Amino acid sequence: MSSSGASLRFTFRTSQSMIGTFLMSRLGHTNVSVW
Repeated sequence: MSSSGASLRFTFRTSQSMIGTFLMSRLGHTNVSVW
């Protein structure tokens, strides 16, 4: 059960990092303009 939890946690963390990188790369200019 702890193994499954660790897997989910790792997957969530990885997907969050990928999403963050994707948003930064795609909306970077827009984000800078807004800020």
